[in-house]
Amino acid sequence: MKSARESSSSNGSFPYFAISAFIITLKFALIDSYTSTDFEVHRNWMAITHHLPLVEWYRNNLSEWTLDYPPFFAYFEWTLAKVAVSVDPEIVVLQKESFMSPSTLLYQRISVIATDIFYV
Repeated sequence: MKSARESSSSNGSFPYFAISAFIITLKFALIDSYTSTDFEVHRNWMAITHHLPLVEWYRNNLSEWTLDYPPFFAYFEWTLAKVAVSVDPEIVVLQKESFMSPSTLLYQRISVIATDIFYV
């Protein structure tokens, strides 16, 4: 028989996981919704980290969306870019203009959801 402490600890995590599942479901439902400037910023950061050597990551000013986050985050974008290029090579094209395609939208949204799941 479980002690009161064991029962409360196993039931205590249910609300956390239920809320997490709800939020993830909501994110999937809103996958094709509004995008902000941050969407292009992150796409551009993937392009920078994919095409340029490390020493150029923080010097590149081709676009107004320069990489200005700490190195750990830049490596995270580099990792995302390695996967993105296999989804659609145009996602990581280094260019001044914004770029949007259905595969870009889907990849970036799914990568956020996958990261959320990893941290849950």
